[in-house]
Amino acid sequence: MVSFSTFNLANYTWQNRFAWSGVFQQVERALNGAQHVEPTVVTQGRPITLTCAIEDFSVFNDLANHALATQTEFTLTINGTDFTVIWLHEPVAVNGEPVINFSDAEPSHMQNVKLNFITTV
Repeated sequence: MVSFSTFNLANYTWQNRFAWSGVFQQVERALNGAQHVEPTVVTQGRPITLTCAIEDFSVFNDLANHALATQTEFTLTINGTDFTVIWLHEPVAVNGEPVINFSDAEPSHMQNVKLNFITTV
């Protein structure tokens, strides 16, 4: 279960959960050719991408509005674990595609929904 603010999102999965090592390494060569590796533990800046196959348009719209209105930190809870995050607007915080495109009406559902966050603590 994913939750934050007033949202309880049961159908979302953490897409990039295992694509984070928490260590940054800078690798460079000295003038004599010796290799220097400097590792650093990174405690913030972990990207969190949540995905859902299909979502009601009203919920999608509420999520997009939350991303626009919330520029400060908030708590994101994933399966009982809390993360302090902000919306990641690069390239976009909330993304999805209409299941059916209508020229004169709003779609009823969005598919391939992605929510992008980044940790701050």
